[in-house]
Amino acid sequence: EAESQSAEALPAPSGGPAGAPRDPAQPVAWAPPPAAAVAEGEAAAAGDLEAIARLFDVEEAMAHVEALAAPEYGGRQPGTPGHAAAGEYIAERFREYGLLPAVDGAYYQAFAVPYARVTAAPTLRITAPGGEVGGDLAFRQDYAYAWGGYAGGGRAEGPVYWLSDGLREDYAGMDVVGGIVLCRGRYYEEALRQAVEHGAGGLLLLAEHENQITMLRTYREAPYLPDGLPTLWVNEAAAEALLAGSGYRSADLTILYESVPLETEAAFEVQMEEPGEAPARNVLGLLPGADPEWASQVLVLGAHYDHLGTDGNGDIYYGANDDASGIAAILEIARSWQAAGYRPDTSVLFAAWDAEEQGLLGATHYVGAPPVPLSQTVGMIQLDMVGLATEGVLSIGGEDTDVGRQAAASAALWGLLADGPGGVTTSGSDHLAFSRAGVPAVLLSWDGFDVPYYHTPHDTPETLQPERLREAGVVASHTALALSSAHGRVRAAVERQAEAIEAGNGDAYASTLDPADLGWQEAGREWLGSRAEATAHGYALTVESLVVHGDWATAEVTPRLTDAEGGTEALPAYPARLVRREGDWYGARPVGDLVETPLLAARFVSPWRPPIIVRDELAEGRPRPAPAGRSDAEWAAELDATYGRVLAALGHTPALSTTVTVYPTDGARDWLASGEGIEVSRTAPLTETAVALALTDLGLPAGAGGWLRAGLADWLGGGEALPEGPDALNLAVAGLPEGTDPAALLDVSAGALSGDSRAGARSLVAYLLAEHGTEGIATLCRA
Repeated sequence: EAESQSAEALPAPSGGPAGAPRDPAQPVAWAPPPAAAVAEGEAAAAGDLEAIARLFDVEEAMAHVEALAAPEYGGRQPGTPGHAAAGEYIAERFREYGLLPAVDGAYYQAFAVPYARVTAAPTLRITAPGGEVGGDLAFRQDYAYAWGGYAGGGRAEGPVYWLSDGLREDYAGMDVVGGIVLCRGRYYEEALRQAVEHGAGGLLLLAEHENQITMLRTYREAPYLPDGLPTLWVNEAAAEALLAGSGYRSADLTILYESVPLETEAAFEVQMEEPGEAPARNVLGLLPGADPEWASQVLVLGAHYDHLGTDGNGDIYYGANDDASGIAAILEIARSWQAAGYRPDTSVLFAAWDAEEQGLLGATHYVGAPPVPLSQTVGMIQLDMVGLATEGVLSIGGEDTDVGRQAAASAALWGLLADGPGGVTTSGSDHLAFSRAGVPAVLLSWDGFDVPYYHTPHDTPETLQPERLREAGVVASHTALALSSAHGRVRAAVERQAEAIEAGNGDAYASTLDPADLGWQEAGREWLGSRAEATAHGYALTVESLVVHGDWATAEVTPRLTDAEGGTEALPAYPARLVRREGDWYGARPVGDLVETPLLAARFVSPWRPPIIVRDELAEGRPRPAPAGRSDAEWAAELDATYGRVLAALGHTPALSTTVTVYPTDGARDWLASGEGIEVSRTAPLTETAVALALTDLGLPAGAGGWLRAGLADWLGGGEALPEGPDALNLAVAGLPEGTDPAALLDVSAGALSGDSRAGARSLVAYLLAEHGTEGIATLCRA
C-alpha cells in the first residue's frame, strides 16, 4: 500500500513457470541446503493441500499481530529500537518454525534507508490586524507537516501571501522574501521549488484531501537542501483563519487565481531530527525443497514489517493491519506447515520486507541483490493489510499469470469473492518490485486497501477482524502449497501422458488417466489407436494457465507434433482437466459445467478463468458486469433455440434430451478423447451444429452424409432462390469429383462434397424436400 514509485526495469528472469522442471541447459547458480527429515502428517503424506491450509490457526496469527503492534515496538519505523526488536522477533519465529537462514548463514539482509524524525508536534499561530485568530486549530485535525524534497524542519514567521497554485507565473509582481506563501497543494513538488527559489520563509499547502492532514506520510528522502523549507499542509478551517480581514472566504480559493497579499501573519515550527540514514534489514527464512528436480526453484512468500513509527505529538502508529497482519499470516503459514510435517517440492523463501512504507525499498534492494537468483525464482506472493475488510472482497493484485490465477482459484475454493488478477498498477506493495523484474507476482489484500484506520494511530489489534485474517491466511497458504508442490506434479503427469502418446502405448496412456473411470481409460486407448501413426515421430505437450482447484486441476495444453523429416507443428491448444487420486494426478474426462435447456444437456469443456468482481458494482448494489462474449448458458440457450427451429422444419421431436460435449474449438475436439454424448465445437456455426444434432437423432451415422449436413444447413439458412427438380439434381451432379458415380449422392456413407459443390448439396436437399418432404430425409438417415 505504498505510494506510487518508479523503478528501472530489471532483466526478466529466465526461469520457467511455477513447478516447471528445470531446463538442463540453464546453469544452476544456487541450490538450497538439504531439506531436514521430517515426520509427515496424514494430510502431507496424502498430498491433501486443503487439509494443510486449514491448519492455519488465527489465534496464533493474532498473537503475532498483538506482539508486533505493541507499544514497546513504537510503530516499527526503520532506525528505531522498536523496529530492530520487531526484526529480531520475526527472525526468532523463523528459527522456531524450522526455517533456515537465507543470507550467508544469517536471517538478515542489511541496507540503509533515509531517516528523519519529528521530535515535537508542529505549532501554528495566525495573527490578524485585530489579534490572534484560529486559536482552536489543532495538529492532525487542521494542519500537518510535510517532508521530503525541499520540505524540512525549521521555523517560519512572516506575512502571508495567497499565490494560487504556487507556480512561477503566480509570483509575478510579488515580493515574498521571508514571508509565508499559501497556495493549493496540487503541484506539490513545483510549489516547493518555486517557494525556495523566490526566498519564501515558509510554505502552507492547502490540502485537497482530508487524509493529507490526518494520515502520517512516510519519510522517503533527505531534503534537497541542507536547510529544508518549513512546510505545513492546512485544511479549510486553517485557510479561513489565514484569510481573516482579506474579504475572502476559504470557498473563494477554488476560483481565486490571482495572487494577493493577505492581512494576516503566520508563525509555525517543525522540529525535526535528520541524521540522514538509518539501518534497515529484510528478514529472510528458507524452507528448502524436498524434490531434487525442483528444489533449486524458489517461491517467495512475503509481507512487510515496517510501519510509520511515532508522530511528533507522541501518537504511536501501531500498524496492526498495515502490515503486522501480513507478517502474522506468513509466520502462521510457516508454523502450520511445520505442524503438518509438510515439505514443498520447490524451495519457499519466507520474507519479511523492510522499508515498504518508504517506497518498497526492502523488496527493491532484494531484487537488486537477491540471495536466490531471480532466474530461479518462479513466483512471489505478497500479503498486505489482510486483517480488516469493508466489503469483503479479496483483492488479487498483479498480472494475469499462473500465480495470480492460482490465488483466484484458491479464493474460489473457499467461496470468497475475489477481484483480479489483471494488471500491475504503479502503487501497491512489495510485489511490484518483483513484477518489474519479470517475476510473476501477486498481492493479496482486502478491498484494495479501501479500509478504515489506514496510516492512523487507530490501526490497532482491537480493530482487526480475525475471520478476515484467517481467510486471507488460508488462501495464501493454499496458493503457496499449490505452486510449490501440486503444479510440478501436475506438469509431470502431463509429461507422462505425452511420453505414452509418443510411444503409441495404449496401456501406458490409459494408466495416466483417471483410475476411477474405466470407461475413460478405454476411450483413451481407442483415441490413441486412431492417432498412433501421427504421433510416432515425436509428440510433446506444453502446459499453460495451470490452476489447482483442490483435488482437481485445469490447464491449457498445446500439443506439438514432429514429422518424419523432424519438422514440428503446434496444434490448437485445448483445455485439460486432471484429478488427484491417492496423492497422484491423472487425466480426467474433459467435461466442465453442465447447462441444461429444454432440448439439450450441454457439458462445456472450456479453460478455467477466475470470476471478475468489480467492487464498485458490488458496493452500490448494481448488477455485476457481464463477461466479454457469450456465457456458457447464453450459448447453450442460442443453440437450443436454433435446434428447436431445425427440428420444427424437419417435423421431428426427439424422445429424450440431447446430450452434447461442447469443445472450445475444432482443434480441441480433434486432440481430446471423447467426452459425453455428441461432440460439438463452440466455434462452429449454430445452424450447422443444430442440423448435425437433428440428423444424428434421426439416425444418420457419425461422419456420414456430409453433403446432407452441409446442404440442409445451407437450405435452412435461406438465401437466393434455388433450382428445383431435374435442375437441382444436375447442379449437384456437376459438383461431384470427376469419375464419381452420381448415385453416390444418395449414399449417406459418403463424405462432404468438394468446397465448390456446397451449392449443389443445397440444391439436392431442396430437391429431396420437394419430391419426398421431410420424411424423405428421415428415411435417408435411417437407411
